[in-house]
Formats: sequence, C-alpha cells, structure tokens
Amino acid sequence: MPFGVFGAHGHGDALRIVYDGTSYMIRRNKDRMVILFGDMEGKIHEIESAESMTLNDIKSVLRGKGIKPGNFACGHVYDERHMGHSLIADTIKFDSDIGIVNNGRIRNTDELMEEYMESHGVAPEGHIEHVELPLGDRYGYMNPSHLLKLMWTLSKDPKRNEIEHISETMGNSLRKFKSSSFSYITINKDFMIGAVDPYGSRSLHRGVKKVKNGVANIISSYTSPLDFVDAKHIEEIKGGNVTIFGQGEPRPLIYEERDPSFCIRELIFFADPNDRVYGISANAFGEECGRRLLPYVMDLYDETDQIIFKPESGRRAYNGLMNAFAEEGMDKFSMAHHSVIIINPIYGKIALEHEGRREKIGKKYYVNPGSLKGKGVMIVDSSLVSADTIDIISKKAKKYGGAKKVFVAIASPEPLGICEYRESMSYLFSQGKEEIKRKCKYVDDIRFLPPNEVHDVTGMDRSLLCMNCFGY
Repeated sequence: MPFGVFGAHGHGDALRIVYDGTSYMIRRNKDRMVILFGDMEGKIHEIESAESMTLNDIKSVLRGKGIKPGNFACGHVYDERHMGHSLIADTIKFDSDIGIVNNGRIRNTDELMEEYMESHGVAPEGHIEHVELPLGDRYGYMNPSHLLKLMWTLSKDPKRNEIEHISETMGNSLRKFKSSSFSYITINKDFMIGAVDPYGSRSLHRGVKKVKNGVANIISSYTSPLDFVDAKHIEEIKGGNVTIFGQGEPRPLIYEERDPSFCIRELIFFADPNDRVYGISANAFGEECGRRLLPYVMDLYDETDQIIFKPESGRRAYNGLMNAFAEEGMDKFSMAHHSVIIINPIYGKIALEHEGRREKIGKKYYVNPGSLKGKGVMIVDSSLVSADTIDIISKKAKKYGGAKKVFVAIASPEPLGICEYRESMSYLFSQGKEEIKRKCKYVDDIRFLPPNEVHDVTGMDRSLLCMNCFGY
C-alpha cells in the first residue's frame, strides 16, 4: 500500500481520524504525508511533513496558534512522483475554502495545459515547464490536484452553496483527464466529495463512524485503514463517479461511463494483506496464487531442501504453496525458516524507487551467513518486475548463505508487458523468463504462475481486469 488518500467529514475528532488512517498507509521511510483540515470557521489549514510529527505535536502547534480543528479533514501519502494536495481559496469564488488530495497521475497534461494557456494567455502561477521527461510530457508530472483546480477554472464558476453544481463542474473537469488512473477527495465545511477514475482502477471506499446525531463519513483508498480507525465499511465508490457526502444520504453523480479496468497489481502488490480490493480479499488472493504454484514447481521438489519467502511481499504466496505441498503429503519442508533473509528497516519499501535502486536493495536485504549451507533453496515471491531484488538476494543466498542451488517461484506471470496508467510502474519494462535468467546468474531456475491462473483466482470476467503489465 505505497500511496493513498483518506478523508473524514462530520466527526468532531476528524483530524485524529485522518492522522491515524493516513499514517496507516505509510510503508517506506521516504514516504511523506500531508493533512488538510478545517477549523471551526471552515478555513482549511495545511500540515506538511505530518509523517514526522505525532498527533500530540500537531495539536500542540495548533493550540499555540489558537487554531481549533473542526469536523472535516483529509490526508495523503505520497513521494516525489505523487504530489497531490491543493487548496482553493481564491482561484474560484466559494463561501469557504476547499481542499483537494489525490492518488494517481494524469496522462494528458500537455493537452490540458495548452487548453489552460489558450484560455488565460499565461502558464499558471508557480508552474515550471520541463522539456526532458519520459512519455513526452513537456509540462512534466503535474500535480493532479493542482491540475484539477486549473481545469475547474475553465468551467463556469460554481454557484455558491449549491453542492450539486460544484460536483457537476468537478465531473466536467475530470472528464478531460484521459487514459488516467486517479482518485480524489475534496473537502469543504459543508461537504466531502469522492471521485474515482472512469475505469475504477484507483478505488475509494466509504466507511462510517457513529456520532451523536447520526454518522460521520470516512473515505479511504483502501479498506484496512477504515478498520484501523474502527469505521464500518459500507461500499466501494464506482468508477466514473463523483459522490457527495454531506447532510443526508450520499449523492452519486456519474460523470463518465466506461467499462471497468481493474488493476491486477492492486491485488498482487499494492494492497495490504488485510485489504479487500474490488471485493476480493488480498490475503486470500495471494495465498491461492501461491497454492496454484505447486504443479509448476513440483519437478524441483527433490532438489529443494528449504523454502523461504522474500520478506514483506512473499509471505502470502509462501503460505499458499506450503499448504499445497502439505496437502499432497510432501511435507519435508519446515515452516520455521523465516529468519534466513533479514530486512534492514531503515530502507523500508524501495520497490518503486529509481535512483540508486540496486545499491539500496543490497543494503536492505541480508542473508544469515551459513543458514543455507549445502542446500537447494526455493525463494517465493508474489511478483517480479525488474528482477533486481531477486538477483541480489539469490547472489547473497549463495555467497553468504552457502546455498548449493537457488530456485525462484513467482506467484504471478512473467512481466511481458508495460503499464501506461500507473506512475508507480513507470520503470516496468517487458522481459521474459529467459531474459530474467540471464540477468540473475545466481538463479538456477525460475518459475512463474501463468496469467490464466491469476485471472481465474480473481473470479472476474476477463474484460473487467487490466493485466497489460503481463502482456495478457
């Protein structure tokens, strides 16, 4: 769960709820967290670098400034490629401030910026043009929240206090975002709006918490933060929807209808094991994919003395595979070997980083000296993208652990495709099994779970699932 958004509206302790729910989504030491919250008069304040502060620290600072938090707030976990928070205080005429946080990326920024400049005659204030960026984006990786605000200014100004008109204008702006995966939370003293891309790939989940006069609405990118703040999960906001939460029942507005395209990587990699994604348990999905690995690694049984998993991402698939072996009476493997590969916690989750990637991986993963001496070892993981981590771990397994042979079992398909939607997968490139084996010279053999097996585990109609990253 590398990135996400979280919002609360109508609860007297909204700041605490958002702090807890957003903090829960932090997984790497370089992740950053911002919180936008409203005071008792409806003015929105921004807390930057909130990840480095305790809630008591934040409240102490606010008391010193004479600021009393109100009943609405939202937060965002991000890194340098996922900037996504913005305030509307003067760009559009509203009775009170509006705050926006987002998850995702907008692909057609050039087209949108040209539309803005044609209308206004100048680039937006504070914008710096970039000319050497991948994917041909002359204007760079625009902050999607800022971009939404800019597109909003191209529409007719929303009428004051008419929430439906505000959401309709927001929908008209979102309709301009093409081939993108995103989700937004917009807050104001009178309402909270959740918006999801037309494909439904960047989920938002609605939960509620009881308050004196009814319920407070909570929105989260994932279900597990809702559990963490003791909110009851109600529903997943559908793709192409702008849903208004305020007084009375939530009011959905369909701004664009497209066929769903649910991202398989959400289930395989991004979601926390405790999450439900697209109605599917991420933990059950990972274990079933691991169980289905059995026939594809069966011929390696005699040469394998020990099975271990890559910490963090490989545990679910490992559990499934070990259970499958046991069901077949092939139970020579002990499940007590979880300390062979050790993580240096300083480096956190570095799977989505570019700069100094291999060096950081090398410093993150350790193999206990002599722990695999003379053994054939199978390393289980949920997925493989660049193969850098497996290459480095397998080398250490032989060089330091003393392994005789290293086999790798991946509970997802070969990465034969590319992803055009997720900014987090921008480093993904197509490579097959043989290319990976040539790269990972310390790996004696590697096995993947075929794409039809992964698709079958989801139980979804094939047309609803995006598996482009696997070339499927």
